[in-house]
Amino acid sequence: MKCKYYQKCGACLYDLGDYAASIKDKKAKLKRMFKEDFAFYAMDDPYHSRHKVTFSFYKDKGIIKSGLYAQNSRKVIAIKDCPLQSKTANALIASIDELANAFKLSVFDPLSRKGLLRHVQIRVASDDQKALLTFVLGEKIFPSSRNFIKELTKRHKEIVSIVFNYNFRHTAVVLGESDKVVYGKDSLEDKMGDLTFTISSRSFYQVNPKVAYKIYSDIVEDGNLSLDDKVLDAYTGTGTIASFIAKEVKEVIGIDNNPASIKNARLNASKNDIKNSRFIVGDALQALSDDYDAIIVDPPRSGLHEAFLNELIRRRPKKIIYVSCDPATFKRDLSKLKRYYRITKLKFYDQFVFSEHVEGLVILQCLDKGL
Repeated sequence: MKCKYYQKCGACLYDLGDYAASIKDKKAKLKRMFKEDFAFYAMDDPYHSRHKVTFSFYKDKGIIKSGLYAQNSRKVIAIKDCPLQSKTANALIASIDELANAFKLSVFDPLSRKGLLRHVQIRVASDDQKALLTFVLGEKIFPSSRNFIKELTKRHKEIVSIVFNYNFRHTAVVLGESDKVVYGKDSLEDKMGDLTFTISSRSFYQVNPKVAYKIYSDIVEDGNLSLDDKVLDAYTGTGTIASFIAKEVKEVIGIDNNPASIKNARLNASKNDIKNSRFIVGDALQALSDDYDAIIVDPPRSGLHEAFLNELIRRRPKKIIYVSCDPATFKRDLSKLKRYYRITKLKFYDQFVFSEHVEGLVILQCLDKGL
């Protein structure tokens, strides 16, 4: 499959016409970075695998368009029918652009801080049957919003929620501080395996659910957790990993500093009838203690904070399960952990197809504590 936006928009590093070549290059780069043997999981079909997208609005000769940023730039490249996004998201974007022009809406100007439309974030369920839309607005008043929503939802029955988010600042951060649900529910439900997850506009959830399911399944299969284990899931997000491992352990505690994510995590536990989990809003560092047999970490690209990593090593849990979205910080943290732990599994996943990024998983066993 070819992409007419290749080398224009900044979403893809590799030519979409040759998936095998992108995998070969990613493996080669990882082999240069990591001395250890590792496994690599690639998708059978990488196209239309992204289920979350954020498009930005701009005007071109008076016409409202939306798209993605060019590589290393704030210039927006108008995109239609992206081969990586879910087909549902592509159809929604086309309708939004059309209606924005039909309703003669304004576009936010970051210099004057005037104008309505800044971004639209679209989350689509794994089955492509449900969607949550978040419009990021630069003004409080959305002219004819009821008619706009009525027409959009008439065209797209898959929409289960529309949220208005207000961001009046001169910033590259997408979401502002306040939200208002203007249509449907405040969340989207997605099914992953036998589990159902509630996702809000602000909560963390993997963009590629098929690969995410593979990662979580591998944690269950290869984590060697036992029904005697008490587990801390740091950076828990909406509690996806905690929910997957709950049936394998005695108790799992999830912690995250995002209240919206913890709210969703608690709902997810209840929805899936999980009785042995608790979710707490707080700082992962403060949650570390000697009470845990295993600690799971899934940090942002910056990796583990130095203070957290040092305390994790000091506490020396029997097992560490580390999920990473950045090989460089993954290698940095792993180089310290290897002094006290042995690797029982190292695997990478093509979570972000055709981009430079990969997801990593390592399972570590403490050297002075047996299985």
